[in-house]
Amino acid sequence: MDLIAGHLLYQAIDLLLATALWLACAALSRGAIGRRLLHRLPPWLGRAPRGEWLLAAALFVGGLGGVIFFGQSLVYPALDHLLQCHPDWQRRLNVGAFLPLGIAWLGGTIVLPAAALRAAWSARRDRGLAAGFALAMATLLLLACIVEPDRVVVERRRVEVAGLPAGVEPLRVVLLSDLQSSWLGPRERALPARVAALRPDLIVVAGDLVAQSFDERTTLRQARHVLQGLVAAAPRLGVHVVNGDVDSVVHGGIAETIRGTGALLLDNQSVVLATEPPIELLGIDPRRAGAMERALARAPRAAVRIGLVHRPRHWRDLAAAGCQLVLAGHTHGGQVVIPGFGPPVTFEIVPRAVAAGGLHRMSDTTQLCVTRGLGKEGGFAPQIRLFCPPEITLIEVTGAPMPPH
Repeated sequence: MDLIAGHLLYQAIDLLLATALWLACAALSRGAIGRRLLHRLPPWLGRAPRGEWLLAAALFVGGLGGVIFFGQSLVYPALDHLLQCHPDWQRRLNVGAFLPLGIAWLGGTIVLPAAALRAAWSARRDRGLAAGFALAMATLLLLACIVEPDRVVVERRRVEVAGLPAGVEPLRVVLLSDLQSSWLGPRERALPARVAALRPDLIVVAGDLVAQSFDERTTLRQARHVLQGLVAAAPRLGVHVVNGDVDSVVHGGIAETIRGTGALLLDNQSVVLATEPPIELLGIDPRRAGAMERALARAPRAAVRIGLVHRPRHWRDLAAAGCQLVLAGHTHGGQVVIPGFGPPVTFEIVPRAVAAGGLHRMSDTTQLCVTRGLGKEGGFAPQIRLFCPPEITLIEVTGAPMPPH
């Protein structure tokens, strides 16, 4: 069941639908309507296998372009608050967004090159061009599906926070998010040891420990294995977790996921860390809006307040509550990054540069650190990362020097 739980069944459905779309487009190209359309194409385009070009237009313009528009337009943010209050609606929306994305990816990298090769060999022409296209797509598949997802990197950030005296021993915080692994593989098994080697004082997890799966047991097992390993690393200030978007796909939600692991859930509540001077860690869950508002309204319990939340967009709420530093995940850095441009889609309303990850000063008093996370979106979404490696974030929180008089 591990392989099925690893989303292979979801990907098989994507591939079957991409193949069906290709066959429909190929049939259309041989019909009267298709012939009239093809007759209007430029001569250089008409030389290519006709069905493939129709399919490419359907896949990339319709699927990929539609999801990018949806994820980065005003449509998604307008629906987002409503969807957070209705998890079942969000699951349906995820299917509506990620299914065309999965079809576009597998159609463009597997179905289309295979069809081009078959057509070129049958027609005894353009074989070199078709073979080169297939080789390029195979290389892209290897890089995006196998190489990049396992290239976990450590990103180091140093944050100066007002309220801590200059020269204080830095607080070493490891920020993790979006584990969402396909299965419990070598990368997940090695993760606790890699984190322990960083000697953190505190480990925080910004939600989305599980992924949508046909086998709930496997996604629970991989999340608990990682959490238990992080707790066993014995950071002196513990392991703290907040709820994400898809943690509710497991029966019992985030509470069931962390049960028995030793990790502590911050459910719109805070804890004062035993540091000198004390630091308050406030974790919020916007899905419980009333509880979140009450948590944000409480008076700070320490001079320094750090906020932990799944989505970066909530940095304003935490900044208004006095948090000098906000830690978040959710975006996966976009999973795919175009060099020189950034991620085409992030499903977030913060600026693209912020959603891509890293440390950003959002106001005079608040900095936001967004991690690219560790995993990939579940369900029908493409199981890929490209120029966007998984990330363990090590943050050193220290005091800010006094301004000159």
